[in-house]
Amino acid sequence: MALFPPAPPYNFVVTYSVVLPYPPDKVFSVLGSGSNLEAIARLSSAAQDFTPGETVKIPLPERGVENSRGNQLSEPVKDGEAGVKRTSFTMKEKFSTLLGLIESHIDIIGCQTESPTRDCVMYESYAAKQRIWIHKLRQFKPHGEGSTLVDERIEGTCPAWLKWSCERGAKAAHREHMNSYHQLFDQ
Repeated sequence: MALFPPAPPYNFVVTYSVVLPYPPDKVFSVLGSGSNLEAIARLSSAAQDFTPGETVKIPLPERGVENSRGNQLSEPVKDGEAGVKRTSFTMKEKFSTLLGLIESHIDIIGCQTESPTRDCVMYESYAAKQRIWIHKLRQFKPHGEGSTLVDERIEGTCPAWLKWSCERGAKAAHREHMNSYHQLFDQ
């Protein structure tokens, strides 16, 4: 059984990248590990209550983690079988609409699926009440000597009447969030 329903086709896209002065293996161990999901989420000023779920090993997607939806791969593999780690979670986020005049909280269920090649993770979330899906691919690429380019692409789906607000809010929140990643390494 899937964690949440499959998303309809996305109706907004947000991309952003940062360069971190650490090698890809170190960056993946911090930004790609399910055990760090809460610390990563809490970098966002929108993040409220965060509850980690379970980490399970699911079958390796045929088309690779970067081209699949780990949320839909729900049956864990048997002990000893090959697979990829998927960590689930629930969280509350603050969300503003109508140019910030109305603030509400969103209940989110999500998961992150790690690539066995340690070059990307797939983050997926769903806010049932608002009918908002987020599908985020976070890629880790060598950049210069000893640095890593962290490149993220968000494909979001929301009701048409929320599109402008979701897209605008996602763009600002995404930049703020990614520009804070360095804090996880400064500790």
